[in-house]
Amino acid sequence: MKSLGIGIGTLASSKSIRMIAFTLALLVIPYIYVYVYKYVVKLETSTSTSRKYAPSSQVMWYTHANNLSSTKSTVQSVYHQYQRLDFLKENLVRGPHQCGYRKCVFPLRTDPRIGYLVEGSSDAEAMINAFTASKNIIEEKYGMDHIYLAPPKIMSVSLDFRKWMEMNMISYPGQKYFPEFTEQPEVLVQAVAIVPEEDSIMLGIKGPRRKNGLKGIEEMFTPKNNESWNITDVEITVKRDFALLYRLVEDEKDDKLPCLCADFQIFLLRSGHLIHLDVERCFEMSSLMGKRCVPKLQELETLVLNRLQRSHLEQVQQRMGAISNSSSSYPQQ
Repeated sequence: MKSLGIGIGTLASSKSIRMIAFTLALLVIPYIYVYVYKYVVKLETSTSTSRKYAPSSQVMWYTHANNLSSTKSTVQSVYHQYQRLDFLKENLVRGPHQCGYRKCVFPLRTDPRIGYLVEGSSDAEAMINAFTASKNIIEEKYGMDHIYLAPPKIMSVSLDFRKWMEMNMISYPGQKYFPEFTEQPEVLVQAVAIVPEEDSIMLGIKGPRRKNGLKGIEEMFTPKNNESWNITDVEITVKRDFALLYRLVEDEKDDKLPCLCADFQIFLLRSGHLIHLDVERCFEMSSLMGKRCVPKLQELETLVLNRLQRSHLEQVQQRMGAISNSSSSYPQQ
């Protein structure tokens, strides 16, 4: 009876009541998270495929921590401020410079969101056609994103500058060859928007590009502690952009580009947006027009969405862990 009286007296104290209320909250909140994920998030993501999206008049380019900080029009306006800068090495970041088999990207020192894509001048026609197709078909007709800001230009460059461009090159994993700019006195230069490495990954449908892309997805879509990241919005964006991509590569009629399936490569941002690059491959070989890749792209979309589903659970676990840690620091009575 004495212990019962002490228990009743303790329960009556205001501090103990607050402690009990806090403890009950810890027990209930995890179930609320599970309910929201199971019934609200699942419902929204399962119905998002039936929604219709009008092509956006502004295409997103540059991200930081998944918050879209600039639109295409903003990046272009910034580029117009710098377009009179001469293509000189003192205006460019020293390196390392990201390179493909035939071209490299050189960011501006004054604004690393913008840079110059440089390759040998022999592919001028293909790059001009690529810019036209990106602008008129990918962007205006299908409302998708691409990296090109302006048409390419042929420029005469000193041998010293061309040697500088070949220094400190880096490539994507699995690449063995690099551009050789010293072979010709002229290069092809094009202004492009640069996708930030920390918030993007290049995807492919075969070979090292596919393997590295899937590995990158695991890392990029891992929730960060204490970040505000709406994964449901990312899922909706992924479904929208992949749906547009399927239409874009569907067949050769009605201004579609099935040639993009050849050597397929595309940037995926942490926001869920897809960014086209290397569109000139469509105009380098006529045999590419017969390629088809929608089933492989559907498989790729499924893998991305499955990773985002796990991201939901990881985010819930992080929040539960934060609540548990805060409860352990609550002053004991």
